[in-house]
Amino acid sequence: MRRMPTPLPTEGTDLDEPPRRIVVDGRVQRFGMYAGAIADPNVQDTALYGLPPHSLAARARYKQWQHLCVVHDDLALTLAVVDAGATRLGWVQVIDRRTGERHEVHRSSPLLDVHVADRLGDGDTWLRARGLRLALRSRLDDERHDVEVEAGDIEAELTCHATTTPLEVVLPVGRGRAMWSHKVPLPVSGTVRWRGRVFELDRTETTGIFDIHKAHYPHHTWWRWATFAGRDEEGRRLAVNLTRNVVRDPTLHECAVWLDGGLRQLPLPEFHLEREPWRITATDLDLRFDGDGERREDLDVLVVRSRFRQRYGTFSGVVAGRRVERAFGLFEDHDARW
Repeated sequence: MRRMPTPLPTEGTDLDEPPRRIVVDGRVQRFGMYAGAIADPNVQDTALYGLPPHSLAARARYKQWQHLCVVHDDLALTLAVVDAGATRLGWVQVIDRRTGERHEVHRSSPLLDVHVADRLGDGDTWLRARGLRLALRSRLDDERHDVEVEAGDIEAELTCHATTTPLEVVLPVGRGRAMWSHKVPLPVSGTVRWRGRVFELDRTETTGIFDIHKAHYPHHTWWRWATFAGRDEEGRRLAVNLTRNVVRDPTLHECAVWLDGGLRQLPLPEFHLEREPWRITATDLDLRFDGDGERREDLDVLVVRSRFRQRYGTFSGVVAGRRVERAFGLFEDHDARW
């Protein structure tokens, strides 16, 4: 039997129990924000343009990926496996937080050997290329995701312990189209080896933030996304996810805070990127982002045109009445036609 952690009270917010499936008979059943995992997030079964599910037109619009950001006092590691239809890509990035040294291994090709799991209960995701091998094995029934990385002088064997209630959303991104996303911060244990150094990660001090997506995105897609993990002024573990994107309904979004594993919805924020430092504001939310570096992903392949900026750095300020100082995380600005 599937075991999921019981969510703590959401302090007056409306997070529903997840449905078992998203699509039935080719149609999205309902949109919403959920505390817990949808057993079968079958966005790919949607019928689009009056055609049967899995038509060539629907497959061309279908995008999916798994992204993980691991945060430790000494180290940050990010990785992604992306299937964008017309192209496929992946990367692993390691940052020494003490020295600022950074290294990335990246691969991109329409023919790349990439697979994104249909389900997280028991599913495998991988990228296999010369000089880069990524594997994510999700076993929610056993409360774990196992991660392996082989990328030249970067090697990692990690276990993300699925003991935290995820935020899952089913959001409208066009007529009859849905985006499903799974966001969750998890304790991480394991080992990272890089350039002769060995980083032993203890689950009490290390957090891995998962961002998992499946969607029939419109041709023009954009988002601004911020996520981070750290501790509040009382030393309690805290993680945040904040997003603005193509979804027009302001009551449906992906904004939440986890405090010692308890999940609480946050209001839809404003992103202020006009000047440095970047800021994010909303009711009971005021955060400053100080960037330390950036990775870019500019694509111009077949029908894909994408401008992607992912900065890494630290967040400071107030969120849900809790103060954070220099919590490590990511800040994305993405605009694509795909």
